[in-house]
Amino acid sequence: MGHYSLGPRQIRRSLRHRGFHKIRIIDRRGPMYVVKAVGWRGMPMRLVVDSRNAHIVRSRPIGHGVYWQYRW
Repeated sequence: MGHYSLGPRQIRRSLRHRGFHKIRIIDRRGPMYVVKAVGWRGMPMRLVVDSRNAHIVRSRPIGHGVYWQYRW
């Protein structure tokens, strides 16, 4: 059984529907896309998105120092 994969356009559309904008696909690593986007609060984010289902596997704010991501 083959693996179905979404293209960059479908990934961008899915992220837009979830409130992201200024979406830039930086890289593709196997079944994962590495994406930079601005979140719904205006926060720049780095996302890792699964190309099979457009789920966000990992997200991290950009430009707020390492300490920021561990404060919650």
